[in-house]
Amino acid sequence: MAKAGIKLAIMTISQHKSTLSKPMVWCNGHYVAIML
Repeated sequence: MAKAGIKLAIMTISQHKSTLSKPMVWCNGHYVAIML
């Protein structure tokens, strides 16, 4: 489950990197800010 979350996080960051100042990941029904 954790691996799937990380994979989704990477995909989300790659997809929305140009539009968000802080990459956001949909996790368990909540948007979580990824600290880079």
